[in-house]
Amino acid sequence: MIRHCPHCGGTGWAQRVDSEAMLADIKTAIREKGIVVLTGEYVREADAAALIDLAPKTLANWRGGDGRLPYIKRNQRPVYALTDLADYLASA
Repeated sequence: MIRHCPHCGGTGWAQRVDSEAMLADIKTAIREKGIVVLTGEYVREADAAALIDLAPKTLANWRGGDGRLPYIKRNQRPVYALTDLADYLASA
């Protein structure tokens, strides 16, 4: 996946981003921020939002609408897989 510069609209500057590299970056951020990773490499909604730099309310809206980011429910609460977060960031 190629990520283009948000300032120039993709002209002139591009950087190669893949999901595996993004997953490694996410795991580094988890260690730095002290985020709890649940069994199966899932994180809670607020932590997922912090990792991808969105508001938790945005993720809640996505759950009710277009489903841009897959989630599952554990104990009646949404949790997000680290691999899905990495895929989302790599495609953004």
